[in-house]
Amino acid sequence: MLWQLAGADGLGLHPRRPGSCLGVLGAVLGSSVPPTYFRQIEDGIARGASRDQCWLVAFGLVLTPVWLYVEAGRLCTLYPADERC
Repeated sequence: MLWQLAGADGLGLHPRRPGSCLGVLGAVLGSSVPPTYFRQIEDGIARGASRDQCWLVAFGLVLTPVWLYVEAGRLCTLYPADERC
């Protein structure tokens, strides 16, 4: 049903074009986030943050590998079967 709305070219996100660039950009952004969370952990420990605030950083640290997994899967599906990663 989505291809009927988007057309046969799939919104123009062809392999090795914007789809690949966006996937790589998402992976780079996803891999640059954990240092921010580790810095927040260090600051929270230094300032004596309460346990109520710890779950935010823990959620971010759990969500980051999921984000990277989804981006890697999306990048692998952009290429034909004989060229997959």
